[in-house]
Amino acid sequence: MAQCMATAMSVDPMPGPVPGLRVPESWKIIVKGVFPKGVYAKGFHASFYWLQWKADGAALTRALEFTGPAMDGRSMAGRLCMSNMAVECGAKVGLFNSDEVTRKFLESCGRPEGLHSP
Repeated sequence: MAQCMATAMSVDPMPGPVPGLRVPESWKIIVKGVFPKGVYAKGFHASFYWLQWKADGAALTRALEFTGPAMDGRSMAGRLCMSNMAVECGAKVGLFNSDEVTRKFLESCGRPEGLHSP
């Protein structure tokens, strides 16, 4: 479902279970309203993540899922930026729902229509 993702976790392919690998706890972050003119993904990150989570480490080791009306209008570049910044903040992964923005991005990269569905 989530097509836009950055992660701080990497695992080399190995046979059998990977010791210590577990699915991280997740937080759904619902952002309502609209971003004011001139506020972009990086500004959202600076005011939201660093002030609220970095100080106490609350985002560490969690999966952060961004959703809500304010996220629906984000460009793919903004989504990728926020996903990356979630990892910089200590989260294991930053996720967005797959939607029309994702579909158009994948088509622009040459991905056939049948391989993705919002």
